[in-house]
Amino acid sequence: MAQPAKKPKRQTKYSAEYQKEYPFIHNSIKSRAKEKNEDIIIAGCPCHILHNAASKAGTAFSEITGFDIEDHCVDVFYWFDKSSKRKSILKECYEFCDSEYQEIIKFISTRWLSLELCVNCELKKYEGLKSYFLLEHFPDARFKRLESFYNDAIAEVYLLFYQATLPCFTNFNKFLQREDPLVYQLHDAQQRFMHKLASKFIKPAVIQEHKSKKLLFAELHVCVENQRDDISLGIGPLTRNAIKRLLDSGEVDQEKVDQFFDAVRAFFMKAYEYCVQWLPLVYSCSVAPKLCIR
Repeated sequence: MAQPAKKPKRQTKYSAEYQKEYPFIHNSIKSRAKEKNEDIIIAGCPCHILHNAASKAGTAFSEITGFDIEDHCVDVFYWFDKSSKRKSILKECYEFCDSEYQEIIKFISTRWLSLELCVNCELKKYEGLKSYFLLEHFPDARFKRLESFYNDAIAEVYLLFYQATLPCFTNFNKFLQREDPLVYQLHDAQQRFMHKLASKFIKPAVIQEHKSKKLLFAELHVCVENQRDDISLGIGPLTRNAIKRLLDSGEVDQEKVDQFFDAVRAFFMKAYEYCVQWLPLVYSCSVAPKLCIR
């Protein structure tokens, strides 16, 4: 007589508000949930994880270049905030550069999608802002930081890089914040995101070989040997054109450009490694709901 098929375990996934890098320890939600159901899988909030991945990557970028995008956006906003005189002079600079006046967007570190908006806004008004900080003179530490930034020819390249890179994170974050059910789409969506992120700095042949073996992107090796050359890193065409223009004009030297590319690699590697560590990339529960629906 045939033996009855073994009933599969019922798995439950709990995605919690992601507050720390080491959640669910010592008399935690995880330990209590495991007491009730040993098959439960607990994962952090993917939206928080994506936000933190971009933030950690930005820190890696700043350790090489000295430019922290989040601190910079805070400096720009608060320099003009509550000062009608400074805003008036900035408006004149905008008009001189044939640009319409626009309020500076405030960056708030706890709002996941604000950084990309801040960068886009600054690039639209870059010439006007640059004119202001080259025209004015103040002893304040904040002004000195901004003056130094706008005096550096490669500053625009940094902003263009972030403009080209941040949508990879924010678009996936927007997808995760949809109101309709997403659990059955999560696995494939995460793999697409990791593919897009890897494609920015990993050689296409390496990615293709990895996919041909039907391996998850959590298992992809991102060592330097598997990375693209500087000329083919995914920094965006506007960023690359700006670098060429600055090199041709002699405003920056090759050493400065090499430092930038080192920072780009550090950014992508940190972001990728953080996502591999914290996103639920290999949990079977992210695949199971999709199979059940089919």
